[in-house]
Amino acid sequence: MCEAQRRIQAEKKVVKAAKEQLKVAEEATKERGAIWFYNKWVLEGRQVDGEGNPVLDKAATEAIVKILLPRIAPEKKWSDYKGMKKGRAWLGSVAGGTTWDAEMEALVRDKVRGELKDNTRLF
Repeated sequence: MCEAQRRIQAEKKVVKAAKEQLKVAEEATKERGAIWFYNKWVLEGRQVDGEGNPVLDKAATEAIVKILLPRIAPEKKWSDYKGMKKGRAWLGSVAGGTTWDAEMEALVRDKVRGELKDNTRLF
């Protein structure tokens, strides 16, 4: 009976580690998606509407807000800015001595540095 319990505990540890790796991979995928939408917006000329809010579609707005909200305003909830109109308004009015554009630039720099650091030299 003891051997079976040890095997079960070992399997639980492996499953838990796999779930943690999946969670990290999903977070990296979300960041890459937000970066992709941001780069697309930059390449299209950084378009803003009459109120100074970025011109983004719903998927782009939600991806960027989901990534930036915890970085800029961790006390706020995603549900308060869910949707294109509220999300774009939040992005246009980000305060705290920064802009959402600057925060995305920082995220891109951090992501590129992290990916370069993770790469091992072949020769």
